Order: sequence, then structure tokens, then C-alpha cells
Amino acid sequence: MSISKVPPELFALILGQLDSPQALHCAISASPLIFQAFTASRIQILISVFHRAILPGARKGALAIIQCPSVSTEDQLDELWQFLDTHFHPGQATLPFPRDNPAITVLMRLVTRVLRLEQDYFNDTMSNLADAPGGDASERKQLESPTPLSDAERTRIQGAFLRLELYCRCFPVVQDDLGMEVPPGEDDIGMQVSLVPAELQFQHFLHQLQPWEVEEMSCVHQYLSFRIGPLIEQIQNEIVAIAFRHQVQGPRPKCSKDNAQVWMMGKWIPYTGPTFEIPSPESEGLPNSLPSYEPHELRTFSYWRGSPIFEMEGRQEFYEFLSSLVSRGLEYLVSVFDADKELQRYLLLSGEYTLREFLPEAITYAIENDIRSDPHPQTQGLLTQLESAAPDSLTDDPVRAGLDETAVQARISYSLENCHDEQERFDFKEKASAEEVLMEVEIPKSVMDDLNRTYGFWERTSVTEENM
Repeated sequence: MSISKVPPELFALILGQLDSPQALHCAISASPLIFQAFTASRIQILISVFHRAILPGARKGALAIIQCPSVSTEDQLDELWQFLDTHFHPGQATLPFPRDNPAITVLMRLVTRVLRLEQDYFNDTMSNLADAPGGDASERKQLESPTPLSDAERTRIQGAFLRLELYCRCFPVVQDDLGMEVPPGEDDIGMQVSLVPAELQFQHFLHQLQPWEVEEMSCVHQYLSFRIGPLIEQIQNEIVAIAFRHQVQGPRPKCSKDNAQVWMMGKWIPYTGPTFEIPSPESEGLPNSLPSYEPHELRTFSYWRGSPIFEMEGRQEFYEFLSSLVSRGLEYLVSVFDADKELQRYLLLSGEYTLREFLPEAITYAIENDIRSDPHPQTQGLLTQLESAAPDSLTDDPVRAGLDETAVQARISYSLENCHDEQERFDFKEKASAEEVLMEVEIPKSVMDDLNRTYGFWERTSVTEENM
């Protein structure tokens, strides 16, 4: 039968059975007749697709995100508190599906990003399990098909990403000059700081969740952070590789970290460059006027461009920097993951340095302050977990359990040592910074300028303006 003879109502019924905005887009792009059937029953079809894509337990969070009030000043916080109290109230019904085009567009794009991240989360988890010692490589076959998860499992994954997105929208950053002196020739760009401190973030958001809901948010926050971390490491490796390729003196510099590693081909590889002492220009007959490398000139995340994570001291703020990138929301993160190399580098380097308080700080505040004296039932599970995991309980009177005290102490020390070694392998802060690896490398001034233009946000902006 010709497609032109199919009734529009049948097309509308078929479109309503699709389970993702992406599938809907492919269908209505296939034929003008299908598109006409879609426009005739647009709202009904979109509601049906939304209900099939986002499971019932996560729909309330998705609809709350697009209706969350935008706040930029402290005077607007009362409206935000009222919105959150209403949203988290146990008897609050799910908000209605939007009817205006802008809100529908925002919602469908949000659904597309959540479905994408849900699939990525499953794929990465299964891949890591297959690569782990004792993992079954046959599990990789599951990555070629949609997630074989139950609706309950999918609901929790979707809900975690949506909860984190709502958290990002509720607690933005604002500009603050911090009263610091601006270096000569630099613009007074200020710095981004949290509008809402960690204490209020906990009281108005996390405090109203169940402990397992906060744990799920922490899991996806950690997952997104560790997806961005290697991308930052790749940028640093690019800088180091260019500097090594153009250094005036041949051998590689001595690295002060014995466990220095670089990220290459999707995994950490030990830094195997030879150690040496760079000879003085006089001993090698080199000109004394040789343009030498100055660490502060090559810090692509210098204090006035972004985050000082490529410096030795700033490296300790690496996880805070990753958290600030995650706090920009799912739209930004998916854009980074999908971008080509050049655009990805721009997106990661173009942001201003953010001294913000976000989810990790709010959870830390809860643990360090009110949680032990708070009778609220949502805190009791975490409190019990903290008390049972106290270090003293590991070694308290082991003989009472019928075990030799020396043997128990040895087993505990061995386990903690192995745990520490494993943590160091994946600890970005333990990797050598670009400043440290290139501490004594001398490169021509022209190469240094090219690096700043390519990897420095403000220089790149000025070059773009000149070429327009």
C-alpha cells in the first residue's frame, strides 16, 4: 500500500509509540506526510514520547527542571526556596506538561541528553567491569544493544542525572572581583563564586532527599568528573608534547615526581623520560640571550584565564575544577563529550575560574556540622554508615573475636596500603603538572606565544577579533 494512502491518524498513533525524541525526529524527517501527521497532533505525540522515554519515577524531576526559577541575586532566593519546598513536598503532584514551544523544546532536549547519558553510564560501567580482573569480556556484546536494565534501575539512573541537573540550575554562580588587584594589561574580569553557600544548599535541597538519592547524585557527579578529567589531561599532554618538540636543548627534563604518568591512548602510562641535569648555557656554548621558558607565561590556566590546575600548587584544586565544570549542567557536558578536538579544547578552556561551593562541599558540610545532632530520619542511614566505618572500629579488641592481634593488624595495614596504592593510580592530583614537567625546558619565544594563543582563552579571543 502506498504511504500516501495511510490515514494521518495512523501515523500519529505510530509516532506516539516511539520512546525517544531522537527516534521521533528521524520519523518525521522521513516523509512530509508523516510530518503533517505530527503537526496535527503535536502535543499528544510529544506527551506520549516523553512518558515512554522518561520513566514515571523520574518525570517529576524532568518537569521541575524546565520550571525552576532563574536566580541571579540574593533577593530572588525566597522564590527558589518556595519552589524547592513545593517540589519536595511528599504530596506535591507532578507538574503539567508544558504547552508553549520554547518550554517543549527545552524539555525534549533535556530528555535526549538524559537518555544519552543513561546509555553512556551503562556502557562505561559494563566496559570497566569487563576490563577489571576477573571480568567477562563477553559482556561487551551487551554494549551494542539498548541497556538491558529493569525499569527500576533505569528510573534511578535517570532520576540521578535529573536531580543533579536541577541542583545545577538551582545554585548558579555570580561574578565577584574578590577585591584583588588586576595585573597590568588585563581586564577586570572578576571571578565566579557561588550565589548560595554550601550550608543553604544542604538545608534547602539535600536535606529534603533520602540518603540513597544523595548517594545517586554523588555517583553521577563522580562519573561526569572522571569523564572530563582525562580530557583535561590530554590538553596538558598536548602542551607538554609541543614544548618537548620545540625545546632548544635535546634531552627531557628531570621530573621531581617518581610516579609521574601521562594519559595516552585511553590509559595512564608511566612517564619514562630519562632524568638529567640541564647544562648551563656557558658550558654548552649557547648564547646567554636565549629566550628561556618562564613557568608563569605558559600556564594556560593562569589565574586570570581560568583555573591554575596546570601549576604545581593549583594541581591540588583539580577535583574542585572538575566539579565546577560539572556544575555547568548536562547541556554543557554533552556538548563537550560530542565536540571535535578543537571545539572541545575551547569549551574546556574558555570558562572563568570558579571558586564555587557545589555538591561535594554541601555533603561535607552535612557531615561536619548538623548531621550527628539532627534527628531528621533522612540522616540516620548516613550517620550509621559513618559510625560503622570509623577507623577505630577496625582494630578495637581483635582478640575478643578469637583472632591474633598481630595478624589482624598486619591484615588491616596491608589492605589499607593496597587501597592507597590503587587510589594513587587514579588520583589526578598525584600526576605531574605541566609546570612541573616543563620546569627547566627552554623554548623559543615564538613557540611560547603560539601556545598561549592556542591554549589561552583571552589570547585566543583577541586573535579571533583581529581576524574578523
